[in-house]
This record gives sequence, C-alpha cells and structure tokens, in this order.
Amino acid sequence: MNDTGSTVEKFLPFMKMAAPLSERWKLLAFDGEMTDEMVELLQSPAPNLESLLVSSWDNIGVGFVTLELGEGRNIRCLDIDNIAVPWSSTRLRGLRAVQIQRLNGILPSLNELYAMLASSPELWWLQLSNWVSFDDGAALSSESLDIHIRPIAFSFLTTIVLHQIPTAVTQFLLSSIAAPACECAIVQEVPLSLLNNPTSAGTFAGLINSALEVIPTFLLECRKDLGVISILSQPRTIKTYGWIDHVDERPGLDVHLPIEGLSRAQLGSFLSLLNLPDNVELVSDTDGVDWELSKSLLSVGWHRVPKLKVSGSLASRLVCEQLGNLPTSMAYQNRLQSFSSTFDPDIVLSNVIDSIARNIVTYVERTCTRSDKGRQELPSGSSGKPDHEKLEIEMPRILVQTLREPLQNWDIQLSEFEQGSGQEVDNGRSASSWLPSDFESLELNG
Repeated sequence: MNDTGSTVEKFLPFMKMAAPLSERWKLLAFDGEMTDEMVELLQSPAPNLESLLVSSWDNIGVGFVTLELGEGRNIRCLDIDNIAVPWSSTRLRGLRAVQIQRLNGILPSLNELYAMLASSPELWWLQLSNWVSFDDGAALSSESLDIHIRPIAFSFLTTIVLHQIPTAVTQFLLSSIAAPACECAIVQEVPLSLLNNPTSAGTFAGLINSALEVIPTFLLECRKDLGVISILSQPRTIKTYGWIDHVDERPGLDVHLPIEGLSRAQLGSFLSLLNLPDNVELVSDTDGVDWELSKSLLSVGWHRVPKLKVSGSLASRLVCEQLGNLPTSMAYQNRLQSFSSTFDPDIVLSNVIDSIARNIVTYVERTCTRSDKGRQELPSGSSGKPDHEKLEIEMPRILVQTLREPLQNWDIQLSEFEQGSGQEVDNGRSASSWLPSDFESLELNG
C-alpha cells in the first residue's frame, strides 16, 4: 500500500483487459487507489454482477468517490470501504451481506436504508462503521423525527455491527430490526433516546436475547470511570475488518449503554427485558455507578441464574437485597446453584457486610422452608432440579465466618474467597438438611 503508484500501474493493464468482458462479471473485488481512470473502468457495465467488494486507499474525504452501478440484477454482497454507491439504486435489493465502512458525507438517508434492508429478507451480515456526514447528522436527525418506524424481520441475520455512525441511524436500525437468529451484536454507542422508547428498547433487547442464547458467559460491567454500562460476552468479541467472505463468525456481545443522563427507571426497565443465561458475571469498580442508578440491579431476577459471580461490594449488596426480598410466589423460579461474592472487606463499611449476610440468610431460609413445605403443591415440572441440590457460596472470610452459624443447618457449601482463590471452610452443616431444588448458584465478586 505504500507503493501506490506501482500498484496502480499493475492494476490498470489488467483492468483494461477485463473491462470489455464486464458483462460477464459476477464478482468484482478491488483494493487500491481510486484514480479517475480506475473509477471509469470499475464502472464498466456489469449487469450480472452479484458481489461488489471495493476498498479505496485514498485519504478519507479527499476526492470521495461514488461508484455508479448501472442496470442489472440484484447485488447480493455489498462490501465497500471509503466509497459510496447510489443508495437508491434498485440493484441494492435482495442483499445477503452488507458491510459499509468509512463513509464521508455521502450517506444514505433513513428511507434509503429502509428500502435496502426491508427488501433483503435473506441478509445474514450487517456491519456499518465510521460514517461522517457533512452536517454532523443534522439532516438524518431531522428525518428521524418524521419517519415511521416499521419492523424489518430477518430470519438469517447472525451478525450486526454498528460502530461510530450517526445516532439517528443507530436508533433507527435498533428500533426496526428483528433477528431471532442473531448471535453477535456489537453496538458501542447505544443512543440514550432509544432507552426512553419502550417499543424500541424491547426490539433492541430482542437482539441481545438472541445472542444470549449462544454465548458461554454473560458479563455486565458497571464502570463509572468509563462512562458506560457494558453488556459483554466472555470470551470477549471484537469488531472484524476484512472482506465479508473472510470474516470470522463468532457469537458475542459488545454493547455499551451511556451512564450520563441514564435514569434508574430506564436502566432497570431495560435490564429486566434480558433473558440471562446460566453463567453471569456482574462487575462494578470500587466506586461503582451512583447509588440510585445501581438500584436498577434490583429489577433483575438474579435468582433465575444458575451460576452468578458478582464483583464489588455495592453490586453484591444490591443483588443480595433482591434475593432477600424474593416474593414467596416466585419460589418455583429459583435456579441458583452457585453464588460468589468477592470484594475487599477492609474498605467496606460494616453495615454493608451485615446487609449482605442478613439477606443471604433470609434468602436461604425462605427458599428452603418454602420449598420443603410446598414442593408437593408445585405444578409438575415447575422445579427442574432435585431437592437435594447443594448451594455453593463463595465469599470473603469475614462473611463466611458470619454465615457459618446461621446456615449450619442447611446443606450448603461455604468457601472463602481470598486473593483470587477459594478455600473451602467447614460450615457445620447437617448431613440430613436439604437445599431448595431451584436454588442453583450465586457468585459475588468484589
């Protein structure tokens, strides 16, 4: 790429020979400098073209090129970088893969995007990244006020990546796209206004829930220093940069919700829409987010997570509070098997320690008593776990010591968490006692 001149000299003779045969082209892939002569050759009439993969080496925004498509059959694969195409072209129908990167100024309108996507029900890949408009998105924002959001259903869409594109485009797409087969969603700038709209938030949560069905571990990070709440998969997923036909498809989540301006009600409502998988890690930094925003964690049904690991005293306190106040009517939903809470007790107030311990004891006692008394009355299949399942609890030493006596009659396993390793502690439990069958796993890290 550094020797641009020599590369163009090599490409031009080949393109001059290929251009007369352009009517036979089915795939066009070009990666190089877009000189006027090269653009003219690339625009040779190609009515049978189905795959267009073109990347311009020119500096972004300098001599930005629009590549004419002409008449012909529908293009199935559109992968363009630092160039534009006529967004209203009828050839941009029936798309199966779309990757549009580094657009400068010549952006599609929301109506043009809708026409492209709504007419492409077999789309399986959508990546839009690094778009800059001449007016900082003012025209798109104005259009978004008048456009009617209509659902766009994709049965085969597995990957959606939206990164550094105008807010109006992000909100429009996340409010419109329904993709039950989605396995990877990367959206690092979720508009706050989207979370204000219950319908739009529900549609977006549907995308995340589809991915949650296939990722091994779900990670929720609350970090005030980064200014976002991150919804992630473990292992982490990354944005791909390369031709569509060489992408590495992997399930994953990398979604960021803004903290600034986000209310407790907004966050709590959105989190309550998520279908949490069997393995969840909840992480907050030392200070966490502010107390009121953190209370949104009370909206999540943590008792339905078989294996839960929570890091941070604030998050641990709130999760335990939610567990301790679990209504009796929800006993049959318990799935918690492993609960890990880790934090540095030396920097935590004693009342926080007391609150965590009190709510854990209440949760275990209520669940066990309720489960023992009413198990025969529960509907068949309402509890999928045998009622001798053992609850594992891993916590800092001070909490293990506090919990040992009140939980000694329950068939549980208490372990110390200290400097990253758990050391099992004898809890004096009775061999004849039972743990609620639904209570599977809870892990708090601090």
